[in-house]
Amino acid sequence: MFRALIGTVLLLGLIPNCGLCQEPTVAVRPPAEPAIVSVKGEVRLTEGGHPAKAAVWVAALASPTRHLAETQTNALGEFALPIDLRAASPKGKALILGVSLSNYLEACDLVAPSDISSSSSLRLFLRSAVENYDEPDFDLVDAWLDQRLKQLGKAGRLPAASRRSLETALRLYQKRPLTRESLIEVVRFLDPSDRPPVRLVRAQTLIRLGAWSAAGKMLAAHEPQDEALPEQLVLDGVRHNLLREPEEALRSLQKALEVLREDPLTSLELGRAHLIAEDWAAALPQLDLASRERAFVPQARYLRTRALMSMGDLEGASYEAKLFLKSGRKKMPASAQSFMSDVLGRLEERSVHAIDSVMTQSLGELQKAVPDLAELDRSGAPPPSGLPDFLKQAGVKVEKFMKEFANTAAIEVIRQTRLDREGRPTATRAEEFYYIFMHREWNGRPWLEEFRATREGALTSMGGLEAGYMTTSGFASSLVVFHPEIQPGVDFRFLGQQRLGGRPTYVIAFAQRPGESRPLGSFRTGNGQKASPILLQGIAWISADQEQILRIRTDLLQPLPEVQLSRETTDIDYAPYHFASSPQTFYLPTRVTVSVEWERKRLRNEHIFSRFWLFKVDVKGGEPSDAAIAERAKAAETN
Repeated sequence: MFRALIGTVLLLGLIPNCGLCQEPTVAVRPPAEPAIVSVKGEVRLTEGGHPAKAAVWVAALASPTRHLAETQTNALGEFALPIDLRAASPKGKALILGVSLSNYLEACDLVAPSDISSSSSLRLFLRSAVENYDEPDFDLVDAWLDQRLKQLGKAGRLPAASRRSLETALRLYQKRPLTRESLIEVVRFLDPSDRPPVRLVRAQTLIRLGAWSAAGKMLAAHEPQDEALPEQLVLDGVRHNLLREPEEALRSLQKALEVLREDPLTSLELGRAHLIAEDWAAALPQLDLASRERAFVPQARYLRTRALMSMGDLEGASYEAKLFLKSGRKKMPASAQSFMSDVLGRLEERSVHAIDSVMTQSLGELQKAVPDLAELDRSGAPPPSGLPDFLKQAGVKVEKFMKEFANTAAIEVIRQTRLDREGRPTATRAEEFYYIFMHREWNGRPWLEEFRATREGALTSMGGLEAGYMTTSGFASSLVVFHPEIQPGVDFRFLGQQRLGGRPTYVIAFAQRPGESRPLGSFRTGNGQKASPILLQGIAWISADQEQILRIRTDLLQPLPEVQLSRETTDIDYAPYHFASSPQTFYLPTRVTVSVEWERKRLRNEHIFSRFWLFKVDVKGGEPSDAAIAERAKAAETN
């Protein structure tokens, strides 16, 4: 049992057409009625997904706090906002299109009226307000840029007027705290036609505003006689990393590195871009270079740990995690510290205990058994709409996922470990496979079939028992416990609220009811042996803003003494994945840990999934063979 799953704003203008009357010497003026345009589009989160009920608004650059029109996004993050251009921008001045949402940083983009009156595209993204190391650190970028600009100013290449503009702009920008109004003051002060160093401050200000489109235009602009400054390329790479656009980020950063050799920020962001692109091996040397500069050490070590984990190198990741936690920095994002502690905990299982009953155990007992509940806010209020309605909406998301799921393949790294009775590893081996998630229909209902293939596209299975290990699979389907057809046979309990990766979640326990819910798992002791059905209990972390399952832990509802299975614990992390060839965002499993206590043995499998891609299977004359599916998945990756 186990897991699954940013944006374009279209500005469509309706402008009255000019025409000529029948008298050739008399021009007919455009009608006097207001020029109403309809701003349509969608808002996305930088970590993926669409926010519902985000406030979208428009204001004039001269009066940024006075909203001229407002609306909200729907469940898909879409919005439609009518604007009277003549009232909003009587002198053709720029407008601010913004979006706000609780727990996220407000994002604003600058829009010229001429852009609104013709088909154009903008992207509005919301970033989490909680600091994390998965995205570029603006304070690091500011300190780096300030030093670079001072060097440019001392180089004597700026005219006196531009140097004064730069000094004033820097003073304005360095005021704290930075608010929307103070940032817009910097934007209004700086002339976009001034020299490149001045435009750098404007571009960084726009990035701070979340004005991704306007910042991109500013970074791309330079006089014909001027080469793009390497600092421009670095900022462009930072912008693309924030938007999870690794190919564009890599182009800019690699070009910048030709000039800024061994520059720590450039190396850090280049490593991050490789990480986003899931090229773990290429990320490591760049992050190693960045870690030589003290200010960049925490982020570099954190990202190196992520890369090593994704490669299945748990020992290497644990070594980096130890160095990270010993760095002595007092201010680190809670999500980073939690991740590092989790990495270290995966080497040993002494702190992991089986759940007795999620429905009757006290919260204190559950927190002791489940380390991931350490930061649980027990006093956190349940969903405003009530738990039943929230579960219904989560069920709708799961049902939609099962119906719309497209055939998907991924690279899977499996790390199988044997443990002693104290939870210490005694033997380990690792393998790499294609992992295929196949959409099927059974009795008219959608379901998922999962199997493995070699790099050559041949079906295979992961050996286990003959060498003292175990085989595990079926992770994408674990969400089915929240499916509307399954929920009636499951008990649910609200535990509290908790932030997961910076996102607010509701923590909900669940337990199947024997006799009323069909088994959602099985356990087989060997080839040819009858599978023992399994009923489950567990805990799910569901995003408060999107009703999406971000993490799930399952345990046996009861031990199975007939096959000597005393514990089976599965932890699954889900992350949003957006495919270029599909408008859908799917929440897919990225990391799965399965721990078993069977016949006085302790076994653990670690599954790391990356590089997801879509493929199609043409069905002619009946169901395609599994071998044909594996071959088609392999061909889709190479294409």
